[in-house]
Amino acid sequence: MFHLPAKPRMSLLKVSNVTLKFGGVKAIDNASFELREGEILAMIGPNGAGKTSLLNCISGFYKPQEGQIFFRNEEITRKKPHIIARKGIARTFQNVELYGGMTTLDVIMSGRHIHYKCNPIFSGLYFIKGRDEEIKHREKVEEIIDFLDLQQYRRKVVSTLPYGIQKRIELGRALALEPQLLLLDEPMGGLSFEEKEDMAVYVLEINEDLGISILLIEHDMGFVMDISDRIVVLDRGRVIASGTPDEVKDDPRVIQAYVGEG
Repeated sequence: MFHLPAKPRMSLLKVSNVTLKFGGVKAIDNASFELREGEILAMIGPNGAGKTSLLNCISGFYKPQEGQIFFRNEEITRKKPHIIARKGIARTFQNVELYGGMTTLDVIMSGRHIHYKCNPIFSGLYFIKGRDEEIKHREKVEEIIDFLDLQQYRRKVVSTLPYGIQKRIELGRALALEPQLLLLDEPMGGLSFEEKEDMAVYVLEINEDLGISILLIEHDMGFVMDISDRIVVLDRGRVIASGTPDEVKDDPRVIQAYVGEG
């Protein structure tokens, strides 16, 4: 039977010749790569390679001195973080960044802020409209809680919960923004083996079932090799290799960066 060839995936994110300096130190050195719609792209490299710095440039926390970053063919290089979030990019952090005194429900609800149309004054004047909008947002949050199996923690104060659950809550808050691109900074960091397996399933379901493209930083190479479509390798701020997991794992430049000479 005749099959049409698969359509090539369109470019979603393009990083072009980005350089970031802190004083005389180059955290990122002329880095370029591309992420396509619908894929999971992993960014790996030794500690200090510039991975989180590059994620911070994409999400607007850092402003590179050179180069350009495009999202859906629109330049976002020096836009503010909340503008970038509104355009469809959400992220998690290497160290969990949550409002510890709030419940799981409220923390995930806080991720809906960019979708609110009624300001506080308008909601006070037109109570019913504000209430109806609140109900719609809460329905979205409940869907995320069900998706991430957080039902038993929904009314629990976040600071009292295990670290692995907090990681999942942070992921839920990012999903509440309804992103087209999700940036994950070491989603496996600090998790047990069983928690890592659960996180791997959630990442795959976010990509396959929700259709969200993913750029992730991770040191767990088994996880990276199992779920990534492609891999970009950084060393000392430079992109030294890119390709499929099979292409990257045997690249002598990657082996040297991780293991060293000999």
